[in-house]
Amino acid sequence: MLKLKLNLKKLILVKNKYINFDYFISTELNEIKKKVNYSIISNIDLNKAVKDLNNQGFYLVEKVFDENLINQFEKEFDYVIEKYNSTFDETSISNSSQVRIFNQKNMIKDKLYACSALFGNLEIKNIIKSHFKKKFIFNSDIFFQRSGPTKKPLASEYHFDILNSIKVWLYVDDCYEDNGPLEVVKESFKQNKEIREVSYKNLNKISNVSNIQEHQNTLKLTAPKGSIIIFNTDLLHRATEIKSNFIRKVIRGHSFSEKALEYNYELQRNYTSH
Repeated sequence: MLKLKLNLKKLILVKNKYINFDYFISTELNEIKKKVNYSIISNIDLNKAVKDLNNQGFYLVEKVFDENLINQFEKEFDYVIEKYNSTFDETSISNSSQVRIFNQKNMIKDKLYACSALFGNLEIKNIIKSHFKKKFIFNSDIFFQRSGPTKKPLASEYHFDILNSIKVWLYVDDCYEDNGPLEVVKESFKQNKEIREVSYKNLNKISNVSNIQEHQNTLKLTAPKGSIIIFNTDLLHRATEIKSNFIRKVIRGHSFSEKALEYNYELQRNYTSH
């Protein structure tokens, strides 16, 4: 009977919708999920993460995952970059390719089991919940980005995101000075939050690029592969130069408040109706 079930193309029909049967019975999925969740619980301090996110706008923890899991993440990363077309012009001076995946179902379908476990993890969800307090969309967008040597990376100016989110970054490979690490301006999120919330209230378009491009209170978030960054995008941040013969591989998830998405909808509607 079990053999018969396994031969049903690993699909079941529920209310006229096909669901990937792998999600329910895959031994590989379950084993990887357990390992990812255990690594996060063992290496991420929930209280420190919440404190750092609220006080300085970001939380960085090194070497969350061991070599075997890092290899799994890299395998999944390379699969996505090779399979799907980049949303970027790969001939541009930014020298980057990026693929966007919108939901967990697509990750399961492509057997991105480690990525699915990371961006569906309840510990990380609780950290993000501490920021938003109210309703939010958890890791609605997942981005796989590979960047090669460039002096002009995308988003190279200090800026904050008009649509506030909490981003979860995984360094798939080592990201030190030459690899173009994320750079932030510590504690800058407080002032930018005030600017952004006024724009939400008045439905105004705002400039989110800093007038100052050489801040004093900056920090490059360098870390070895397998490290995780969780940060508030009200924080001024930018991409940095990737030196010759170096690359950067990053997987990141974006979680948005419903308030941010409502603002974006209303703003677009107002400007397109004029």
